Amino acid sequence: MKLKKFLCAATLTAAATLTLASCSQETKTYSKFDSSSSEYDAKYSDAEIDKSVLGDFNTAYTAAKSEMVDLNQRYAQLALSEAKLLESGVFIPLNTQGGTYALTKVAPRMIPDTKWGNDYERFHTLSVATTPIKKADRDKVIAAWKLAKASALALGAETKSNDAQVAWKTVVKTQILKDYQFQDTYTTMYTSDPKTWDAVGTSRAADSEAILGTYDGLVQYNSLGQISPALASDWSHNADYTKFTFTIRSGAKWVTQSGEEYADVTAEDFVTGFHHMLDAAAGLEYLVQGVVKNVNEYLTGKCEFSEVGVKASGNTLTFELEESTPWFMTMLGYGIFAPVNKTFYESKGGKFGSDYDSTAADYTYAKTASDILCCGAYRVTNSTAKTKIEFTKN
Repeated sequence: MKLKKFLCAATLTAAATLTLASCSQETKTYSKFDSSSSEYDAKYSDAEIDKSVLGDFNTAYTAAKSEMVDLNQRYAQLALSEAKLLESGVFIPLNTQGGTYALTKVAPRMIPDTKWGNDYERFHTLSVATTPIKKADRDKVIAAWKLAKASALALGAETKSNDAQVAWKTVVKTQILKDYQFQDTYTTMYTSDPKTWDAVGTSRAADSEAILGTYDGLVQYNSLGQISPALASDWSHNADYTKFTFTIRSGAKWVTQSGEEYADVTAEDFVTGFHHMLDAAAGLEYLVQGVVKNVNEYLTGKCEFSEVGVKASGNTLTFELEESTPWFMTMLGYGIFAPVNKTFYESKGGKFGSDYDSTAADYTYAKTASDILCCGAYRVTNSTAKTKIEFTKN
């Protein structure tokens, strides 16, 4: 449906609750025009309505994207653009996250602190008490976290060390919640069984939530909101933020679900994962279209994968981007950047490019939890349909 028709219809049918600046002002004259006439197209073209209704949003959003390198300024400008979008009445949030209290044994503010990507669903950093944590004690943790986060971010949005995460967890367990005992298991609910265990081959939340513990990415957010090391031990970028380079941590291993070592994690695994992600086209590849060089061209058959801007050399991984992208590091928490071991993938019938076919009889990659390797905090030791999924420390 064209934007002009949608917006005007919304004004006519929901004027009592929804204000749309352009169409609501023109409702009286709307019926005078034949929608097929040139006069109608000139007055009610998509571009004109978009400019009238979303002009303030587009201005704020464009400024945030193109003019600001400082990420704090960019986030503030993006918040302003979001407010303008909500103000227009074109977009209405379906839900909000309010402050609810419940009986829980899980210490607050222990998971990665971010609202995008998949990192905020990781649970290997949790501390779980043997008894419910009292509200007063939870409040103490939250108050301390606010101070710790402010202090950490004052030192930078990125850190090349995991010391801050370790220190925060130690403070919570040994000082603030020192009167509690902690257990080494965590039990929670999940909505449905994974339909695939392919980290880069799904856009389904129920899949990602289960798969997330089985792999690490290049970096991940810590509990204090900083980007910190995961499988990358170091990283850098060029002056105009069009090239990002990562050093893959030595000693990281791929293991089978039975815990047997399979291979070292290499920079090439991230290239393989990216290639497979584009071939699988599971619904999130749009996140890197127009960001990583030649992704769109590869997806539309205009170039080979060798021309896509992700390359490996030894333990070094490089992303070349289409344009200056100072926020690229913040994107790396999405599952589409997960690594895949090529030898194992091909042993499960995996192919690349035009040969990729997930419906082929010999394609078994990620069909079950036993059909993937792990390079993260956990491996899957039990996956019983409609019953439970058990993870064991890797």
